Amino acid sequence: MKAKLLPHQICSLIFLCCAASLLCDTGHSLAGETPKSSPEEKSREEDPCRVSIGPENDFLSRVSRGLYTSVCATSRWFDTFFGDARAHDEYSETYGSISVGLKWTEYDHFEPILRARINFDLPNANRKLKLFVGRVDPEEYVRDSEALEGGAVPVKLRNENEQWIVGLGTTPFRSHHKRLSFQVGLQASLPLDPYAKTQYRWYHEYNSRRLFRYRQTLFWYRKKGYGTTTNLDLEYRPQASTLFRLSGRATIYEESKGVEWRNSMVAFHRLSPSKALGCRLWIEGKTKAEVPLEEYGAWVFFRRRLHRHWLFTDIGSGVSWPRETLREKRESSWGVSVGLQIQFGSLIEGGGRPEDLEESPEGSGGTPP
Repeated sequence: MKAKLLPHQICSLIFLCCAASLLCDTGHSLAGETPKSSPEEKSREEDPCRVSIGPENDFLSRVSRGLYTSVCATSRWFDTFFGDARAHDEYSETYGSISVGLKWTEYDHFEPILRARINFDLPNANRKLKLFVGRVDPEEYVRDSEALEGGAVPVKLRNENEQWIVGLGTTPFRSHHKRLSFQVGLQASLPLDPYAKTQYRWYHEYNSRRLFRYRQTLFWYRKKGYGTTTNLDLEYRPQASTLFRLSGRATIYEESKGVEWRNSMVAFHRLSPSKALGCRLWIEGKTKAEVPLEEYGAWVFFRRRLHRHWLFTDIGSGVSWPRETLREKRESSWGVSVGLQIQFGSLIEGGGRPEDLEESPEGSGGTPP
């Protein structure tokens, strides 16, 4: 069934856009009178690429810290610039993005896109709790199996099942390389399908050009039961303006007779502080399914910042070879897309800064620690 923008969804979009504009103008903070950390502590907490400065601050220590900030800052810039889901994992306070777009493929024809991912700090909870409101594919969000790289319009050519969901989460443990979070919520439409998930993230820098990310998600969703998803990312930075990312994902849950898997390789290149180009190759399938190899393809996308630092537009085109049943013949499916995205909050204040791609005097390639 093709997605359609209903009148109440259009009204919701207008409301969210207005709210985002207000947040951009007022500093993007809903913390009220809640006591705030010092600027230095706040920066270290919100900046995953900033290494805490210890008692050793000699040349070798600064170089060691720079090894991480080099590749991490480049990776964060692209994730934030393209509005990737990884950017939503890294920051505190109120932040998010709202996307509208249109894509067409030979396989699914025209499909309007309306997506939103908004996180609100709850000031009376002393910043321990965070409220999430989003229009996403509920199953993919809960299972942590989204494929969002590419901007406002999902790279994945297949039809999406987007719904509004509401969640309440907390992060009881957070350090420079590790993070543990919990979230419970439900689908904000009938039936009110509840969910719960916990996620552990771990980062490891091999050197100034390579970064490894591991993410394990345990979840329960009324429609799918219990399950777990493993995500692995290996990132390589040959130069300050270019990043390659090799990703792998595997998901298994109670109702599944096999393992759902997806592998991809994406290349980002910054053309200027306001323009960037990306290319992605992917292949996905499910073991023990009627068709174990469901789809593979390639997608190229161009993204630029418009007249405001929080407003982006992107266009993309690509081709895939989908197949759902043995009765189908696997044929090429070409597609094009166009999208518009508003970002606000910490995504703008804490990341996506062009200076993060500039070489520092210490050769870190990022913000000096």
